[in-house]
Amino acid sequence: MKFLLAALVALIPQAASTETLLGTKTISPGISLTFEAAARDTIYPAEQFLDEDQTDVHLEVLANWNQNAPSGFPIGGHVAYLEVDVEIVNEQSGESRSTRLTPHLNLSDGLHYAQNFKLPGDDDQTYQLTFSINSPLRGGVGIHSDWLQSFGQKLLEAQTVVFQSVSLMEATRSRREKRTGE
Repeated sequence: MKFLLAALVALIPQAASTETLLGTKTISPGISLTFEAAARDTIYPAEQFLDEDQTDVHLEVLANWNQNAPSGFPIGGHVAYLEVDVEIVNEQSGESRSTRLTPHLNLSDGLHYAQNFKLPGDDDQTYQLTFSINSPLRGGVGIHSDWLQSFGQKLLEAQTVVFQSVSLMEATRSRREKRTGE
């Protein structure tokens, strides 16, 4: 039995241990948002994303349908086409940087919004992270009349989620285990 347990633990992806949960939020219509800071990573195609060596942390937002989602939406399914932005302010210096989180795909989180990010300061400082979650741009998703009658012209109402006094040191100092062939 101990051997079986040890074998199962060895199968758990190492990248999962490098994610720092910042927080969660549930919004209408039946969407769960999970905010994480993770170890930086190489993202492909490499020419389109910030190189791992030029970044400090990998910021992520998981957007999934929950049990309150409209009928027909799979619980746990990815909520696509959102516009997700983050601004990070160094609480000691006041310096800030912002970026758009784009759709990413990996084996531990599936589809999610993420981006490698260079901090506006050192990893031992604290930060305010402000995430903005918006519906797709008008015309970016066609809306049928049944949705319009039930929820209006948008996928969701704009959301702002703020985390203050965040230490990102654990995520910035961790590294993802590279798989063979990477």
